[in-house]
Formats: sequence, C-alpha cells, structure tokens
Amino acid sequence: MNTALVSLPYLRGSLVLASVSQFFSNLLNQGLTPFALASLTFFFAWAAILYMSAGTENTRRLEQAKSALYAALIGLALALLANTIASIISTAARGQ
Repeated sequence: MNTALVSLPYLRGSLVLASVSQFFSNLLNQGLTPFALASLTFFFAWAAILYMSAGTENTRRLEQAKSALYAALIGLALALLANTIASIISTAARGQ
C-alpha cells in the first residue's frame, strides 16, 4: 500500500492523511458532502421562489421552476448516496 503522508489545510486545522483512499474519504466526508448539501438548499429555495413567482399563466416559467426542482432533488439523491457510490467504486477498483 502506498502510504505517503500528506498535509491538507482545512478550516478546522490540518489533516494528516495516511493513504490516497483516506484522502478521498476525508475529502468526501469533510469537504464535498457539506458543500453539496448547502448548495442544494440554495437551489431548492431558488426553485421554490421561481415556482411561486411564476403564476398560473406563465407556463414557460413554471416548466423552468419544475426542472430546477427536479435538478435539486437529483442533487440531493447524489449527495446522500455519495458514500455508497464511492464505496462501490473503491470496491470495484480493488477487484473485490
């Protein structure tokens, strides 16, 4: 196993990592997932604002709001399943 020590600066200090897989695990758990959930909240609120301001006559804006909502929900599913997807890829890469 390739075990080179790497220092990654982060908001709460610095992380010392023992391997590449540990690096991606820490990046996923402490970096990408909270960012994805925060941006998801923003886009879900944006879709809700678009939907509320569209009215009943403006069908084009209603369709834009619906597609933005669907995109936010797909982003939520990907953010929640990120650990599972990463472990499936990691297991496949190891050949197990």
